[in-house]
Amino acid sequence: MHPSPEPAPTPPPQADRTYTVQPGDTLSGIAAQLGLPGWQRLYEANAATIGPDPNLIHPGQVLVVP
Repeated sequence: MHPSPEPAPTPPPQADRTYTVQPGDTLSGIAAQLGLPGWQRLYEANAATIGPDPNLIHPGQVLVVP
């Protein structure tokens, strides 16, 4: 009888990715570029950085990609 193989180790959870806002970027454009289903999750993950208006993002801001 052969010993059963050990299960593959579970990969560690992926650390949050980041994206640095470029001139002309919009949340919806960033979301589409990164393959996210919509800009809302991107905004929710970064509301403290972006502020109350999701239309006001600035080049150089570093956003967490959920």
